[in-house]
Amino acid sequence: MSSKGQAFALPSYDEIPLSEHSQTLKLVLAGCQSQPERIALLEETVAQLKDEIAILRGEKPRPTIKPRTLNQDQHAGGGPSRGEQGKESGAGQGQKPQELEIHETQILQPEPLPAGSVCKGYEDYLVQGLRIRLHNPQ
Repeated sequence: MSSKGQAFALPSYDEIPLSEHSQTLKLVLAGCQSQPERIALLEETVAQLKDEIAILRGEKPRPTIKPRTLNQDQHAGGGPSRGEQGKESGAGQGQKPQELEIHETQILQPEPLPAGSVCKGYEDYLVQGLRIRLHNPQ
């Protein structure tokens, strides 16, 4: 196959002079080696067209399923199950905003507003930060 997807005609074995056997063999091998890529591309195109037909008929297209990736720890069965993941020592769970100690409150004024616009106040939101400082006991 050429790069534009057009088929080329292969001559019969008897029509090829012996001096050109190596060139012809290279051509055939190049065509054969490009086939898996071309087949994969065509299969993907057929799948997309099937999905489009399903949408036009009012049906749902095939779902896109991502390949599953397993970590080495979980693959051996040593990892926690889905129900146990959130229960380990509060991992991933912070304090609720009502329980946090507020150290500083800032009210930020808006920049000059464009003509015709009105400031309708502000909403409270919480920003959590981490302050690291030097502490040297002796």
